[in-house]
Amino acid sequence: MTVLLWGVPSEPPMAMVARQLAALGGDILIVPPGGHDQHAHISFGTNGPVLSGAILVDGRSVELDRITGAYLRPVEPRGWRTPAGCRRYSPAS
Repeated sequence: MTVLLWGVPSEPPMAMVARQLAALGGDILIVPPGGHDQHAHISFGTNGPVLSGAILVDGRSVELDRITGAYLRPVEPRGWRTPAGCRRYSPAS
């Protein structure tokens, strides 16, 4: 089970979902808001009537057909910055 989480990892709803998924042993792909040091690349293609592709985030590539769920809380990339002293979310934290 790979679940895509798209949004600010430190926001309480996103962090709660990530913690619960981690407790269930889920594979989590976190796509934080874009910035000069963060980005996700999404590629699409078709194989007949089937959509295929992958999402690449921080050097990790996940095929679209492996994603079984998504929780989306996108924000405008220019409106979000990592607060001073904060670190990126990790399910272990």
